[in-house]
Amino acid sequence: MHRNKTGAIITSSVTAPCLLAGCSETEVEAMRSLGHKLGLMFQIQDDILDVESNQETLGKSVGKDARDEKSTYVSLLGLEQAKIRLEELRRDLFRLTEHPGDGLLEAVIRYFARRDH
Repeated sequence: MHRNKTGAIITSSVTAPCLLAGCSETEVEAMRSLGHKLGLMFQIQDDILDVESNQETLGKSVGKDARDEKSTYVSLLGLEQAKIRLEELRRDLFRLTEHPGDGLLEAVIRYFARRDH
């Protein structure tokens, strides 16, 4: 489901500039994979926040996914496994930043993994 929402926006945001710049198909696919992982990370963190946060911090009602019986990473995997998956994605993405000049990407990854709203 994340691919149809925020994940699609994030993937497009990192892939489109690469396409416009004339990147190779390999480079475009790498950016698409990066966007997919960032989108998945964003969604898992959103699902975790829906369970652990509060309305004041989050800026929206919490627990809504459970009340609406939505399938989320937390409902499917459990809270601890969702957190483990989030950490795995964070580590995978940090492996992509082992090149000089990737400071901005590292900052984005940290934000997505640790945001509180």
